[in-house]
Amino acid sequence: MGLKEFFGRFAKTNLDNKGLMMLCCGYPESRPLPEFGYGNRRVVVDPPNIPSRDLTETELNQHIANWTSLFHGWPVPLDALPLGYSRVQDGPYGGIGILATTLLGVAAHESGPNGKLFMLRMPSDLVIPVAPWSLSSVEALYVILHQVPPECIMSESRSDVVSGFSAIAPYGHLGMPGQVAKASPPENIARFYREATRHVCLRYRSMVETSVDDDSRFLEYLEQRYQEEKEHLACLLQDGMPKEQEPLARLGLLILAVGLFSYGHLDVVEDILDSVPPQYLRVGRLAWSLNGMLPLPASIGDAQLVPERVREWFRQYRDSLVWSEDQGLFKLQ
Repeated sequence: MGLKEFFGRFAKTNLDNKGLMMLCCGYPESRPLPEFGYGNRRVVVDPPNIPSRDLTETELNQHIANWTSLFHGWPVPLDALPLGYSRVQDGPYGGIGILATTLLGVAAHESGPNGKLFMLRMPSDLVIPVAPWSLSSVEALYVILHQVPPECIMSESRSDVVSGFSAIAPYGHLGMPGQVAKASPPENIARFYREATRHVCLRYRSMVETSVDDDSRFLEYLEQRYQEEKEHLACLLQDGMPKEQEPLARLGLLILAVGLFSYGHLDVVEDILDSVPPQYLRVGRLAWSLNGMLPLPASIGDAQLVPERVREWFRQYRDSLVWSEDQGLFKLQ
């Protein structure tokens, strides 16, 4: 064990004994949110014969922590709300918490080149760990649901002071685009992204016991909800929804389309590409399913960052793509 690692473990043990933990927060110089002016997006009727229950405070806090991580200040789509909470679908449940991490490199990535970094020493009982998600599980994310007490802020600096850390990618798990995925691919790529989608679909999870193999039921849910969401989006566009609100309105469609894509539905690819939100919304990483399940050349790049390049390739090779159920991906014939 190196000296640096020894002192790091000693410091963590010392903080644990005092009921404290060290966290980093990264805030960009500017991150505008779209205007949420169109009110309730739809009248929601919960499925018949499926009882819903109120969440406990602990359960709701955990959901808010996860929503803060995934949606970063945007309202949460219907499918990411459990039954009984459809009424809050236009509320700011995607950004109630303060997102933090134990990794300085992740915080530096969050803040961008001109943002600010904060080092916090927080009482552990005020911090909620974000539930592991396959597309962000290595980022060690935590959420603080209340104001950070002034005495807990240890330091503040601009992110360019630690610019070397910003090169650390905020992800490094299976299924990512690029070399990481090629070095350690999941056994079945489609199932990897199917489970990532199922994790977000709280509405489905509250309807079905998830401990059983329910692939066919999940597919049925996705097909039904996808059609409903497509029709709803078409109505919003026909009614003159402002262009700047489209990314928000398409978030639910992105989730459902990626789920269907993981079952080999090639017809949803354009919907995925049309619905990719800004990069800082972690839920947008579901678009990486295109990198994982299509035989895209490495030179094309990340579908979340360059969707138009992926679209150009897809339109050129679509008729030559064949689905492999065993491997959970498409191949060129």
